[in-house]
Amino acid sequence: MDETAPELDPDEPGIYEWRIEGVGVYVGQYTRRRRPQRAYGVSVENCLNGRTYRRGKPFGFRVIHLALARAVARRELGEEVRITLAILENVSDKLVRNRRERELIEQRHRESGQDGPPILNSGPKSPLPPTP
Repeated sequence: MDETAPELDPDEPGIYEWRIEGVGVYVGQYTRRRRPQRAYGVSVENCLNGRTYRRGKPFGFRVIHLALARAVARRELGEEVRITLAILENVSDKLVRNRRERELIEQRHRESGQDGPPILNSGPKSPLPPTP
């Protein structure tokens, strides 16, 4: 399910977030609309069908791929599992997009520490450098 605010344009580069009910959240960035939808769909399908992640990285599935695959499998067994994909922001500049992604991941880590959903990204990164 897509929960993108109407003022955001999914065809413009930006930051997205996957939320899996009862599991956690994942923040990422994209340059093309199909990135968060198609790429993850292929990874989930590969995982569920016992195929490798990619030819050069057979064990390259990340936590989000495995979490999405488990949620899809639970749905196939009849469980109601809410999976949402939302575009959080449009950010065209690559350097600004990198910074915003890190800021949002750090924010989700803080929220997770205050009874928010677990974050499925890697652990906290080093502190952000000051904004120029």
